[in-house]
Amino acid sequence: MDYARFEKLSKNLLEIKFNGFQPSIEEFEKYLMILKKHYEEYEESFITIFNTNETKYLNSKMRNRQAEWIKENENLIKNKCLLSIYVINNPIIRFILEAIFLVQRSPIPYQVVGTKKQALDIVENFFDLTSINIEGVK
Repeated sequence: MDYARFEKLSKNLLEIKFNGFQPSIEEFEKYLMILKKHYEEYEESFITIFNTNETKYLNSKMRNRQAEWIKENENLIKNKCLLSIYVINNPIIRFILEAIFLVQRSPIPYQVVGTKKQALDIVENFFDLTSINIEGVK
């Protein structure tokens, strides 16, 4: 079983669901490699939903590796991903993630929510607010 499952929900929406176990270093590196591949394969800008409700808290070595990966791939992230949404049903973990982002800024806008429904509502509203209907424009 892989640490994460990737699902392209639409042409500009990627959901990543984490399985409920602590990954080995090799499994975590595989996850980061597949994540990068997905970022590279999207032709248009997209939104990522990180659905973490089943995941275990990462140890410090893996959290540090994730931070390194973000720095290594900052340009790719900025050029491809419009928004990251983190679905975390535990309010304490949501608070911890918000605190982490205060120390280490996200390279792109992000939202931290408690349910997938909230995440999907944000996605829907995001595209409604950012789309431009050019019909009739002169």
